[in-house]
Amino acid sequence: MADPKHRGWRARIRHAFALESPRDSLTPEDHTLIRRIAEFVVSRRLTAPAISALEASRPYTFLGSQFFMFLKPFAHIAVPGRDYDRLAKLLEDRNSIDLFLDAIEEAERNA
Repeated sequence: MADPKHRGWRARIRHAFALESPRDSLTPEDHTLIRRIAEFVVSRRLTAPAISALEASRPYTFLGSQFFMFLKPFAHIAVPGRDYDRLAKLLEDRNSIDLFLDAIEEAERNA
C-alpha cells in the first residue's frame, strides 16, 4: 500500500523526483576536496573568474558531470581517480555550486 504521506498522484510524483540536499550527503573527503579546489583557485588568483564560471554554469552542472564521466578514461592520467569520481558526483547537483562558492570565499578571506 502507498505511504500515507504521499497520497494522490501529484504527491507521489513530487516525492519520486525529490532531490536530497548535497550538504546532507557529503562525506569528510568531499569537504576536503572542495576545500582543496577552493585553495587552488585562490592561490592562482582566479577567484573572480571561478565565481563567474560557477554561477554561469549552475543550470548545466548535471551535463558537466556527465561530460566528466565521458572524459574519465583520459582524465585518470592526470587526476587521481577517487577525486575525479567524487568531483563528478558533486557536480551532478546544482546546489553543490553553493558549496564551491562558499569554500572559495572562505579561502579568499583566509588568504
